[in-house]
Amino acid sequence: MVTWDYAAAAHLLRRAGFGAQKKEIERAVRKGQSKTVASLLNFKPSTAKPPKEDDLYKAQRWWLLRMLKGAPPLQEKLVLFWHDHFATSISKVDDSRLMITQNLLFRQMAAGKFRDLLVAVSKDPAMIVWLDNLYNTKDHPNENYAREVMELFTLGRVNEQGAENYTQDDVEEAARAFTGFSLGDGEFAFYPEDHDDGVKTVLGLTGNLTGDDVSVHLAGMTQCARYVAKKLWTFFAYPNPETVVIDALAAAYVANDTDISAVVRTMFLRDEFYSARARTEHVASPVEHVIGTLRVLGAKTNGDRLPYWVAAMGQDLFNPPNVAGWPGGLAWMTSVRQLERFDFAWRVAGSRDRDHELSTSTKPLTDGLAKNPTPADVVDHVLTTLGPIDAPAETRATLAEYLVKDDDGNAGAFDVRDKETVDKKVRGLTGLALMLPEAHLV
Repeated sequence: MVTWDYAAAAHLLRRAGFGAQKKEIERAVRKGQSKTVASLLNFKPSTAKPPKEDDLYKAQRWWLLRMLKGAPPLQEKLVLFWHDHFATSISKVDDSRLMITQNLLFRQMAAGKFRDLLVAVSKDPAMIVWLDNLYNTKDHPNENYAREVMELFTLGRVNEQGAENYTQDDVEEAARAFTGFSLGDGEFAFYPEDHDDGVKTVLGLTGNLTGDDVSVHLAGMTQCARYVAKKLWTFFAYPNPETVVIDALAAAYVANDTDISAVVRTMFLRDEFYSARARTEHVASPVEHVIGTLRVLGAKTNGDRLPYWVAAMGQDLFNPPNVAGWPGGLAWMTSVRQLERFDFAWRVAGSRDRDHELSTSTKPLTDGLAKNPTPADVVDHVLTTLGPIDAPAETRATLAEYLVKDDDGNAGAFDVRDKETVDKKVRGLTGLALMLPEAHLV
């Protein structure tokens, strides 16, 4: 049974979105677990207006500001999940307008039926360019999309027992079904003259199959339920979930006609989602780290540096490294990328209100402190506000010692009534806290 407390509520709001301020977390504690989960899922598909100019940087900035400034948090988190799941890159598509169109599709269908999303993705212009379905005709079938829709989007190459989930014959037959799916004037167009209307067999389904038939069939397979369930859990909770977890999420998928919101609801209500594994085995992606940090600090920004920060840490939005998406996990924490995170920590901690590009206040970090807090009290308060960050006692003692030492290392006192000292030392404490290993596991 989950103990629904501040730490559990903060954990949910981080994973289901991009973090929350202390007052939002306390409100979730009062509301209770089930009602908080229901409220997160109770969003209407957004009709977000895209940037006026077709430019990659502007597209990245637009999306990151949506994550930061109050768009439904779970919706935007699911958009990020689908972007990684159906990984499509500007490096080949070479048209930011098509990438934005795909992003809007993910937003509109974020928590709907996976079957419907899969059908739509097969007709998405960016995907058609990315996986070469432009060149998929009955005279010259192209297998790229047909292969990836099975290997990466629905089934995985092998199942949990190590058996192959599809054959080369299935790929070839599916490619025939998707013939004629192409573009006209930058939008999806079906060309009957290029479509193979012969009988095909794909994973036990036989007939004059179209791409839609194959998509619906794949989405309805038990293996697809398990594959999507595992990917969702890995993204939101931790890698390599237990079989019982996959069983439960896959059952929700099947029982609710491939509905993703039902899977997510099941996930957020499971005890394992709040376990020690969930709180210590998920390395925050650059987007999660940057947006989450800025949100808990109530930062103000025009967004100009957001695309640079997340890209420097390894997550160039709209430009995943390949069709498998970002590898995630410890791959985020190379030595160079760690330095970028450390640089961000000092930048965000020291950004005062006069900086229009980014400004933070110490107010969220001191609100609620007692009148005469000890250095240890201040450390605990700041770590709680930023996470909670579960730093060990020895680390907390070192941070408390930092608060009472001057620039020359001489011992002194920390007076919460001294605004200059608070501004300097609490900001320094924030920067140090954001550099802790535990700060990247929230």
